[in-house]
Amino acid sequence: ADITNSVVSPYAKSKSTPVFSYLFSRRFGVGIALVLVFIYTTNQASAHALPGDLAYPIKLAREEITLITKQTPEKKAEYIIKRIETRIEEKNILIETKQLDKADSLVVDNLIAKSTETFNEQIVDIQVESSVIALDYQNTLTAILDTHSETLLATSSDEITSPVAVLALEQQQEHAATIKTELEKKVTEIEPLEAEQQYYEK
Repeated sequence: ADITNSVVSPYAKSKSTPVFSYLFSRRFGVGIALVLVFIYTTNQASAHALPGDLAYPIKLAREEITLITKQTPEKKAEYIIKRIETRIEEKNILIETKQLDKADSLVVDNLIAKSTETFNEQIVDIQVESSVIALDYQNTLTAILDTHSETLLATSSDEITSPVAVLALEQQQEHAATIKTELEKKVTEIEPLEAEQQYYEK
């Protein structure tokens, strides 16, 4: 037998390696590109998702991640207010398009209730630094709840109010009013001069 025919020369190996690397790198690059396209498309779709849509959980997950990235109680409170406004906007869209049902309304109401609880936790932390700043944020949330009370009370496109929704909103408003009263007392009795200075420096 001819031994020379059964031996692969080093030159042949060196020629095949760059070809394999090139093909692998191309496939890897295409894979990464597809993943990025998928992420971008999913983000775009979820940005406008409404309760009941398949992409809605992705939208909520993105918001949770964004909230985690906020470094201070003030930043967290601001973002939570934005999330509550987004939920109200979503509910308004469903009402206007006659798509709101009781299940979707319950989802939105629970999300708003959860956001309100998280907001109250941030208010406690903000209050440590300044009661007047905490009061400022609390007033903002209270105004939003009062302004959009009709939307918050809606449970479906056909049913404008329900006893359950009324009770839930009243509890949120009462809790907000209680916190507001406590903060106002601290602002006026404990740190009036310092509070005023911090307010205008904000």
